[in-house]
Amino acid sequence: MVVPPPTPAATLQAERDPDGVGVRVDAPLEVSWRLTDEHVWLVALHTVDAAGTGVLHVDGATGEVAVHGEAQRIALDAGTFTDTFGPYEARIYAAPRP
Repeated sequence: MVVPPPTPAATLQAERDPDGVGVRVDAPLEVSWRLTDEHVWLVALHTVDAAGTGVLHVDGATGEVAVHGEAQRIALDAGTFTDTFGPYEARIYAAPRP
């Protein structure tokens, strides 16, 4: 299932990195997030000039994370998931809101 794009008013213009949910990533990733009623939207950036694996964590999230614009879904394990990135690649994820 492909997650439909969020509306700009509900996500991109929403408060940046709001309280109420804990999000962490391991280097070399950087992340920002927005909240909607049903999802924590994560924008992750792989900050190096080489392919690699990134680990992301959303406190309290369960189920699966959808990769925006793709049919890919990634299972959460205790709020944590892993994905692969190309050099300087950005990804947008929709995690179930805890």
